Amino acid sequence: MSLDPFADVVAALVEARVRFVVIGIAGANYYARSGSTIFTTADYDLLLPPDPDNELAAWRTCETAGLRLRSPSRA
Repeated sequence: MSLDPFADVVAALVEARVRFVVIGIAGANYYARSGSTIFTTADYDLLLPPDPDNELAAWRTCETAGLRLRSPSRA
């Protein structure tokens, strides 16, 4: 387990061969040049290609890691 729990999730997704990109503030923080340019966030966002098998693998991997997952409902 690393100091960054999200890095552990990313490693698990890579190990499960899930295709994804880390986006949003969490993604931008990985490119920060120093601690003074890091922003805090309460969530982490992944962008997945529209592939049901890949999405299911990602969901299962994240659940195994103990994450609370949600998908926005459409009206």
